[in-house]
Amino acid sequence: MESNISKYNLTQEEIEMYRKCLEKAKPYTPEELYELELDGDYDSDRMDATMANKILNGVEY
Repeated sequence: MESNISKYNLTQEEIEMYRKCLEKAKPYTPEELYELELDGDYDSDRMDATMANKILNGVEY
């Protein structure tokens, strides 16, 4: 998996913000995210970490 940092044209501050999201909470797995689409009961910190994981680590969901 390849980072999407250049694709999103992120500043260093934004990169640090996303890294903090990953430190604060565990990202959802693709399976967990699918289940959330069905019931809608999600944790905002984990959603932030999921987005950070997608951007910084190139994880596809």
